[in-house]
Amino acid sequence: MWRRAVPIQTNNNTSRIVQSCCRCRRRRRDDTPVGVSWKDVKVPSIRIRYFSSSSSSTPPQQSSSPQSIMERYNAQEDHAHCVQVVQQRDREGYVCGLLMPSHARQAYFAIRAFNVEIASIKDVAASRSSTSGNTNNPPPSEGSSLALQMRIQWWRDALEELYAVHEDSEIPRTTTTTKSSLNPLALPSCWHNPIIRSLYYANTNHHHNHNHHTPLLTRRFLERLVEARQHDLTIDQLATMDDALLYAEDTTSSLLYLSLECVGLQNEQADQVASHAGRGIGLTMALRSTIPRLWKGELTIPADAYPGVFPTTYLLQRHAAATASLESPSPSPPYDPDKEDIIRQGFEHVASLASVHLQKAREDQHQIPSSGRSCLLPVVPNLQFLEQLQHYQYDIGTTQQAYDQSKFRTLALIGRAWMTGVF
Repeated sequence: MWRRAVPIQTNNNTSRIVQSCCRCRRRRRDDTPVGVSWKDVKVPSIRIRYFSSSSSSTPPQQSSSPQSIMERYNAQEDHAHCVQVVQQRDREGYVCGLLMPSHARQAYFAIRAFNVEIASIKDVAASRSSTSGNTNNPPPSEGSSLALQMRIQWWRDALEELYAVHEDSEIPRTTTTTKSSLNPLALPSCWHNPIIRSLYYANTNHHHNHNHHTPLLTRRFLERLVEARQHDLTIDQLATMDDALLYAEDTTSSLLYLSLECVGLQNEQADQVASHAGRGIGLTMALRSTIPRLWKGELTIPADAYPGVFPTTYLLQRHAAATASLESPSPSPPYDPDKEDIIRQGFEHVASLASVHLQKAREDQHQIPSSGRSCLLPVVPNLQFLEQLQHYQYDIGTTQQAYDQSKFRTLALIGRAWMTGVF
């Protein structure tokens, strides 16, 4: 029941005085009409009238049903957010995504943004703990490690909630208690994340288009991404090349498997090609990130890839001196033939194994239908990097500079592979 106050009018003078007094409490008593004393003014009585209404006696609350929670967001805006994340933090993945079939781009950018977010958890922690020019970073404290584990666990729980929705055939589920169902904040927080919603849209659109309840994206591959990143949180260097291959398989190959599913390809032949491509890309990315990771106290080259002890400090000094020489003349960087040989052997070992897997993927690419060739476009820039690395005698600093200066050539190679269907 709503209550409405209705004032009863008396005379014109009294009504005007009372109205002026209510609108502006700062009015002086001099505003009282001539001939009327302020003491003579009588405040009109208030009569309370009750109006029946079909609505509840309490103010209407904003609907917090699962359907209304999803209706508050726009699928196009969520997709735009994923595209922006990939564009800013995964430029090669962004360029390759623009060349994906139009019907697959929404799911593609969703999984790419998902990968970027979980991969950046360790990067953010390392950038906070590192200091300029100091490679002897202290190990993360127990509190920071717990915080990283909690962030990873949030994404694991989000995936569980995402696929539980599809198993239960509801959008999305709430908690079982009546009290929490009245509060939108009581819903799982994952539904307020645009990346999770984009993953949900990808699976839901697949339901509607194919009239079945099998999600488009395989849950196992997404979970492997999270598990691999979680295991990598406490590792500064992998022990063996087998560990590096396994990490590349769980991360990069899983991304390629999911990319193939975006275009509707799920077969053993395509997965074998994607496995080789993912391992080759993963090892190549380890080489490309060597210098940035060294500044954060990590070494992406496995320990069994080089003899003896890797000269981390020497390599950073060489890189810093070479970078400074580009801006202003400086003394030539120190040169140690023995340490240079250790560095060269380590990079050559990893690059050779990466080339084997990428060449195998190139030979077997005909097994993938033409509709799925665009999913393997990330192979192109990594092949180019390996060619330049071999050309510069495995000098990682010089190779990285040459690669950064040939961005237009990289774009041209990606475009040619997209038009011809052959990389």
